[in-house]
Amino acid sequence: DDFCDTCQVVNYTQYRALLEGWASRMWSKYTGVLIWKTQNPWPGLRGALYDYWLSPMGSYYGARKALEPLHAQLNLASRAVEVVNTGPESYAEVELHVTTFGLEDGKGESSSGSCSKCISQSLRTSSLTVAPPKEAGDVRFHFLTAKGPSGEVLSRNVYWEAGEGGDLSALRRWSEEKHDLSASLRDLTHEGEWTTLKLNLVNPSDRVLFWLKVKVSRSQSPDDAVPNMTASDNFMTLAPGETRDLELHYRKQHGRIFILFSAWNSNPYIIELEV
Repeated sequence: DDFCDTCQVVNYTQYRALLEGWASRMWSKYTGVLIWKTQNPWPGLRGALYDYWLSPMGSYYGARKALEPLHAQLNLASRAVEVVNTGPESYAEVELHVTTFGLEDGKGESSSGSCSKCISQSLRTSSLTVAPPKEAGDVRFHFLTAKGPSGEVLSRNVYWEAGEGGDLSALRRWSEEKHDLSASLRDLTHEGEWTTLKLNLVNPSDRVLFWLKVKVSRSQSPDDAVPNMTASDNFMTLAPGETRDLELHYRKQHGRIFILFSAWNSNPYIIELEV
């Protein structure tokens, strides 16, 4: 299970970086991008957006994150925060916020800035920069948020990176201490063959919850997960005290189902439903 989780972390990072790298040179060097293989024709852990059983992998959610209509991203070469607008709407100004947490840091360090003239089909580079971790083995989480003129969140993006040498092994040791998470059901609807669940997630701890994945299962085991489930977000990272809304969409099941939540460093959480 640990090996499979690690593969999905790599998948997410790889596909997000692929598409963010393209967007960082949009129109100046690239006019489009094509992903050659989207699905594994046999069971596998890498190199596809969804697996042999048609369930989305980490790469799907990494690509989906990078392809938000308006997207805040960190250029890892220049360390500048960029705003990529591939949607139809233009923004006179976008407010940017960055909060960085260490593995044992419950408060974080915040900075803010803005980006103007974020017109449709454009890339803008802000003056806001993010410093990398300096010491070898030091791991940091960078939470980027872009907000519109009314304060609405347009983009939320999270990076994790290590200091000199890129050694992320501290995440393994850090995960040995488990923290609680909580979730609640806000709404359940059926339409034809499909069911939609609306959920609320909470990180009540004073630590970042890394790599929170959600599954709908026929039992309390993730091995009985319902295939073809999609989510408004998955493989998430939550800041201390953060609350997120989530929507799940899957083929209708009859009888009892279980919604399984688990993060890299959390205790598992289960919601049981009779449908």
